[in-house]
Amino acid sequence: MARRGGKYGGKRRIPRARPHGPKERQKIPMLDMRHYEVFRFEIRRVMAESALDESHQSTFVANVLAKAQHKSIDVAKEYVHSVEASGDIGKETADAVCRLLDRYMRWR
Repeated sequence: MARRGGKYGGKRRIPRARPHGPKERQKIPMLDMRHYEVFRFEIRRVMAESALDESHQSTFVANVLAKAQHKSIDVAKEYVHSVEASGDIGKETADAVCRLLDRYMRWR
């Protein structure tokens, strides 16, 4: 049996309309990964001055870092304020952590 000629087996290919350019998506404020090590140093310095236990400090810092990296700065701030509302950290510590989050923010 003979093959039909052409690149597509004799069937005409119908071109589809393609969108031009990348899709626009809303940017989210997240942690600036260029200054990640500096941010970790600064938040640990702030937490060393707080009244939170040392065993809970590492968990608190890890949660803030994970939320700021993967979700958004706003989610991390909500977490800081929830821990402040539960009475584990003081208002000064919570404000200092929120200022650090604002300082090391990047729109991604």
